[in-house]
Amino acid sequence: MNKIYQKTIPDGKTRVKRLLGGFTLVELLVVVLIIGILAAIALPRYNLAVRKAKAAAVLATLNKLIEAGDVYYMANGSYTNDMASLDVSLADTTPYKIQAADEGFRWEANPQNKPGYPILQVFGSYFIAHYGHMVKWRLCIGGTEETAAVCRALGGIQDKTVSYRFYLPINDMSAYGNYLPQ
Repeated sequence: MNKIYQKTIPDGKTRVKRLLGGFTLVELLVVVLIIGILAAIALPRYNLAVRKAKAAAVLATLNKLIEAGDVYYMANGSYTNDMASLDVSLADTTPYKIQAADEGFRWEANPQNKPGYPILQVFGSYFIAHYGHMVKWRLCIGGTEETAAVCRALGGIQDKTVSYRFYLPINDMSAYGNYLPQ
């Protein structure tokens, strides 16, 4: 047999190595450890990306509802709480449940107690005497670190008076008034 495949051990005996090499247990354990470390780092980032993507899709749906509500308001002189009366098709919003508030002027997407998903609110754009200015808000409400991370990932700016409220970017950020940090 060829000397390349033989190994002499200290007691003088010759052992023949296998022609088909393999991995040692230590090498396999090191590979498994490296994969485990990479998974531990990547999995939370992946989960955040999934929650952000779902929240962004729901936010787009809420924006469609507001636009459809504005069209309904121009045609009928009032807002509606009934999604069926709006000319809009909605995508799947699971785990969010979408509902109208403030007579259709505000729409809210609630994740129905699913952890890691924030509550999203979209306000229309007209003058409300109660607020004293034009309202056109996009809010992300995240009461935990997980949900706050999703709100930040959506571009949310934290309210300086309420720690769990984040204002999402809109064309005119001045609509948020004095609530944004300086």
